[in-house]
Order: sequence, then C-alpha cells, then structure tokens
Amino acid sequence: MSLLLAEELLLLSLDEETGRCVLPRDAVADAVASALIFELTLRSTLKQSGTKLRRDSMVTSRDELLAATAERSDGLEVAEANRALVGAGTLDVLVDRLVATGALASPDVWAPGPHWPTGPRADGPARARLEEVLVRGAEPTEREAVLVSLLVQLDLTPRVLPHADHAAVHARATEVAGSARPLRNRRATTTPGSLGWQFLDMVTTPFRWLR
Repeated sequence: MSLLLAEELLLLSLDEETGRCVLPRDAVADAVASALIFELTLRSTLKQSGTKLRRDSMVTSRDELLAATAERSDGLEVAEANRALVGAGTLDVLVDRLVATGALASPDVWAPGPHWPTGPRADGPARARLEEVLVRGAEPTEREAVLVSLLVQLDLTPRVLPHADHAAVHARATEVAGSARPLRNRRATTTPGSLGWQFLDMVTTPFRWLR
C-alpha cells in the first residue's frame, strides 16, 4: 500500500500496541496539513510565487486528497493554507481514508483502542525504513528527511522505534532533521498552528532545504 506522507505521519503518531493517538487532536491536524503541503512541494504541484503558494496547472495528481489540497492552498501563504486545511476537516478525511483502505480498524483513534487491523500493518514499511535511517545510518531520501523532521518536531522519534536505543535514535533523528536548514535548533512542539510557521521556509523553497 502506497501512503501519503501525511498518512505515514498519522499512523506513526499512534501507539504501536493499541493504535490510540499519543498526541492532541489539534496538533495532529496541524501536522498532517503541513505534511500534505510538503508532499505537494516535493511533487512540484505547489510552488512559491512571492509569499504565496501557487498550483502548477501542468502538474496534476490522481490522488483526490492531494488535488483538493492543492486547489485549497492555491494563492495562500503557507500559514493560511495550513489553517484552511485544518478548518476544512482534512484530518477527518485522512482518518476515514485510512479506515476505508484497511490501514485502521476504526476512525476514533483518540478513544481507547485497539484501532489496528488484524494482519499486516500499513505503518510497517515506514517503520522499517526509519529503522534503516535512524538505527543503521542509511542515507535518507528527501521525503524521508521531511518525515523525520516532522517526527522530531512532534517529539515522536522515541515512540516510532520503541525497541531501539532512544538516545541514539534521537541523536540520529536530530542529525537528519538538522540537514533541513529551517529546522536547525528548533524545539519540539505540539502547539496547534506552530508547524505551519516553523516549516515556512522549507515549504516555499522546495528541493533547496536539504544539503
């Protein structure tokens, strides 16, 4: 199953045993909105025009959520786009989509679980690749570096790989996140509305933030 960056982030914010979300709902809504904007900049669907995000009409997406995100973000500043996505209930759409595809067993991931389905888990490939990058020192792709940066900002790295050495994972995750220029020396945050501002430079200068 191919997942969007926002879907991977949401699944990685769930308790590995119960599937209950370990973060406040508002913080997750803000984070997945930022992740969707990131995804579109990495795909060159959204580009910078002055202080605004502009949708490149020559780059289309077959993914309905990405297409709707691009349309809603077109002509807005990053923080405005983030707020618009949160206000439009994007998080609920994302959760319902994960339930429909079988990645989650139930949508109310802030209630006591279990919420994981039986059988293979959709978050497995992301956790495996993060283990390669954060434990074994593999070189991250641009997309993986963004995901790690998001996890660091949300202080989720200790939970993503619970059986690994937490200090070593945190140090490596900080190193990977540090390769994203705008995130150097940023403190972890789950304050709603903060991620859009913290990621402003990275979003509006795609492909130049990774050294």
